[in-house]
Amino acid sequence: MKQPISHIFLPFEISIQNLEERLNQDLADGKVLFDDDEFLAVPRQMLSLMQVKYKVQVIKQGRIELRGRSGGIYATVPLQIRIFASFTPMNSFLGKEQTIETTGDITMLTKTQLSLKENWQFVTEPKIISYEWGKNLRLKVLGLSLDMSWLKERTILTLLPQLLPKLDKYLLSEMHLQDEFALAWETIQKPNLLHDAPRIWMHIQTKQLRISSFRIEEGHLRLLSQLDAGLGIQIGEMPARKAPIALPPATITALQEEASVLTIPVTITYPVMSRLLREQMVGDTYELGKRYQVRVEDIKLRYKNGEIMAEVWVSGVTNGRAFVYGVPKYDRVKKLFYLDEVRFELDASDKVLQFTSWLLPNTIGRLIQRSLRFPLTAKFIRLESYINDWLAYQELGDDLYIGGAVEKTALVDFQFDKERVTLLLRLEGWVSASLVGSEEEE
Repeated sequence: MKQPISHIFLPFEISIQNLEERLNQDLADGKVLFDDDEFLAVPRQMLSLMQVKYKVQVIKQGRIELRGRSGGIYATVPLQIRIFASFTPMNSFLGKEQTIETTGDITMLTKTQLSLKENWQFVTEPKIISYEWGKNLRLKVLGLSLDMSWLKERTILTLLPQLLPKLDKYLLSEMHLQDEFALAWETIQKPNLLHDAPRIWMHIQTKQLRISSFRIEEGHLRLLSQLDAGLGIQIGEMPARKAPIALPPATITALQEEASVLTIPVTITYPVMSRLLREQMVGDTYELGKRYQVRVEDIKLRYKNGEIMAEVWVSGVTNGRAFVYGVPKYDRVKKLFYLDEVRFELDASDKVLQFTSWLLPNTIGRLIQRSLRFPLTAKFIRLESYINDWLAYQELGDDLYIGGAVEKTALVDFQFDKERVTLLLRLEGWVSASLVGSEEEE
């Protein structure tokens, strides 16, 4: 059966509130955002009277607030401007070195537009929308109190745009999509255990990943991705690992959100089916009428000439080996797999078994036929439950999680061959991803 390709629509969200929390954690109050020792804190004419060393600092003062609006992320950034200088008069007889300092407050409103590049890096376009001064700046020099209003407008405001790349750097540090997507891309290619008894594995062969542009919705940065991949579910042994495919460049395109439709081959080999059937039947004793008993010692399934063959070893009133043959069929109305045209054969070399052959067909034959009767409705419900448990809150990266649910399952086709049984299922549902901060994980 050729590997079908599934199309998974994966909305991806970054909570703006979560970004705000993480940003304020990284940028604690009192953190110096800008430090300039070439800043001229006094009028140049005073430099003829004194030797001056000066510096200006811009310090985070209070909580940065983020909110999303159409077109970008808006940030309210409270800052403290601190100016201090040490000066020594040119004539040492006039006095010793003195230190002066003043502080002022300003709140900026900034806007950052985001876009994503093919290398999964964000590009930001920040700008200052407005600002508001609080506490004024004044300096006392040689006993004079200087109003620094002229300094605010001419010089301080020219410094503030230099802060924007630094603020964006902290913001982008919380939006490390390249690392998260690369780790997720690698993780999903590994076989994932859905259920332990029996062991049910899901494996994914990634093909292509497309990404839409960012938009702001209900307090989230949101983009839509579409993953094209070949999915499979295998019952029994873990699927062989294939060489991982590296994360491809981001293909930025227009996408429209739809429900995810997965076409998944579910495979089970005859040795695994034999083991599951053996766990169900071997060791049990069955009544043959009121006087006789037979015990199933072993059972093995094979595929031969379009039929399922069960090779059964029995003991008790009769000992030996028998064969049950049946044609696998599917009742689409009842959603039921069953064996049709069942026939029974004995080991021709076992004379004792042939002598008691009248005991077995109506017992062992029917028992095998009944045991290989699979009502798929209940199996589908269980499989949906296993997948939903895996999807409930699955970590794909350090901070990247997915969640989702399967809402509908249907059988599209089935195939029996020499090695395995393959059921081709169609699953419909939804899945989404989010970048979650460490404080939410706790």
